[in-house]
Amino acid sequence: MSLIFPAWLALATTLAAEPAAGTVDAYVGEALAHHPQLAAEQASWQASLERVPSQRALPDPKVTVGGFVQSVETRVGPQQVRLGVQQAVPWPTRLAQMGKAAASDADSAEWLVRASERTVRERVELAYWALWAVREKRALHAEHLTILDGLSATVRARVEVGGASLADLQQVDLSRSRLEDAIATLDAGEAAAVAVLRGAVGSEDLGTASTESEPVLTAAPDTLEAGAHPRLEALSTMAESADHRRRAAASQRLPDFTVGADWIVTGPSPMDGVADSGKDAVAVMVGLRLPIRQGVYTHDVAAARATETSLRERRAAGEDELQAAIDSTAVRLADSARRTEFIEQTLLPQAQAAYEAVLGEYAVGRAQVSQTLLAQRDLLELAVDLTDARSEHQMQWARLTSLTGETP
Repeated sequence: MSLIFPAWLALATTLAAEPAAGTVDAYVGEALAHHPQLAAEQASWQASLERVPSQRALPDPKVTVGGFVQSVETRVGPQQVRLGVQQAVPWPTRLAQMGKAAASDADSAEWLVRASERTVRERVELAYWALWAVREKRALHAEHLTILDGLSATVRARVEVGGASLADLQQVDLSRSRLEDAIATLDAGEAAAVAVLRGAVGSEDLGTASTESEPVLTAAPDTLEAGAHPRLEALSTMAESADHRRRAAASQRLPDFTVGADWIVTGPSPMDGVADSGKDAVAVMVGLRLPIRQGVYTHDVAAARATETSLRERRAAGEDELQAAIDSTAVRLADSARRTEFIEQTLLPQAQAAYEAVLGEYAVGRAQVSQTLLAQRDLLELAVDLTDARSEHQMQWARLTSLTGETP
């Protein structure tokens, strides 16, 4: 890449089903497909779905078997065994509301999956552009080191013929050594950034983690408002679940029913000629639960109502915090765009013109080495600043996308 005028490369819109390898979209796709955090959230969602049917079902029936220690003699014969079956029937409201509560819990788990997808995407994009910036800055420093090598050779030749002093050569060599140290630091920073990207993607198989994407300067929409963020929607569905549980708790004040039947096995009568000898007896039973602990049920209702209020207030607070985060991110996004354009269109051309002027003066012996080094350092610093601004712009877009779902 050019040290002076790094060009913006526009990303062409393609209809390819899969993004090219090494692009930020490719890493995001890999993370969304295989990240362990998403797998855990999806498993939690599946578990919530599996719990819904049990909350809507009637309690299991109860079967009883009893034998008579002392047989009861009846006209038709001795009673030998008693078989019974009972089915508890809760108040209908309770089953309906508990089923709705479980369904709301499943909806909440689904929203949390969507929220985790946004979080994973943001982490991958932040890690990607941090790695891209380190590599760009390393390339700039390496290019500047090549320029200093040429300057060092020129000054050394002048020292040999008396056209420059040893101090001039020492200044150049000092700048070169400092630049080598900066490159070594960037090498370590690159290794660390690759490790961060590997963790964000959730895969050890990234190799050198190529960075093929280039930043694109994209302005944010004029108006940005907090929309249906998945985590806020999860709080809403949690509040709905608490409301259903409150209704279910309130139904405990109403009676439940039990229905059943008993079958009494009767042996043959010891007397001859008895009508219906050995005829079994069948009894039908209806029971009623008496909700006498009304005070306890009132506390259950109050607890569920308080839980619902807490979740709705947390949702309201989250909306305020989300809007504040959106506003602050939009400001940083706009500033990074402004800074990128200003450095690229104003500062770098000015620094380039100053450098070329100093270089011309030095060639004819009217400028010192220190002036040349200073002009070169200004060029390098501005090129690095431009790289940081471009990377920052992409990072702010990653944060804004996570907050609003708005894509550049």
